[in-house]
Amino acid sequence: GCAGYDCTQDECCQVSPVCPPNFCEGNGSLLIKSTRPTPNCTSRVCSEGDCCNVADVCSSQLCPTSYVLKPAAVVSTLYCKSTSCSVPECCDLQVPTVKATSVAFKDLDLDLAELGGNVTWIPPYSDEIVTYFEIYLGVLSNISVLIGNVSADKHQLRVPPDTPYAPWLFVYAGNSAGAQHHPAVSPVADLVLQAGDVAFSDGDLDASEVGGLVNWTSPAPR
Repeated sequence: GCAGYDCTQDECCQVSPVCPPNFCEGNGSLLIKSTRPTPNCTSRVCSEGDCCNVADVCSSQLCPTSYVLKPAAVVSTLYCKSTSCSVPECCDLQVPTVKATSVAFKDLDLDLAELGGNVTWIPPYSDEIVTYFEIYLGVLSNISVLIGNVSADKHQLRVPPDTPYAPWLFVYAGNSAGAQHHPAVSPVADLVLQAGDVAFSDGDLDASEVGGLVNWTSPAPR
């Protein structure tokens, strides 16, 4: 009993122990509930229920379009650092799989084996994350030269005059994970215009001087 008519806190109560900060360590599925303040236990001996929360587990349902489950979460249970997993904890961004369409190029450089003009394309309509496009000229996708890159909100790129001819254009969609592995492809036509049958007959009879008409046939694309 108590010493007087009214019991005191000291007579009836003892201070409950506090959860040690490292109480939940060693078990990846458990997280300390709080360290500021550290929770008190409900009995003389702290329990997991007093001190720990159960960590959330990564699942593929968490990964939005363009993301896949991290390899570690595929082969085993991957616990998160809180009671609610986040996308970066569980998922990896993948390079785009969707492609640009209607890739087109009109050569405005009239010299043989040289190109110049605008490449245009229609961006892919998809929820996949695309942040930029890279444009290459080459013989094959793995034997090509980068012409330039633009952000995803732009759908054309200028090819400067005198660019060496190559038979194929490749338009890659990309994001922070890299460029896609299989680009959109379009053939390239080299427009060449040259006047033909050029002829000149000098009608100026003075030495070291010329005058007269130059004649030629109009060029035809080839």
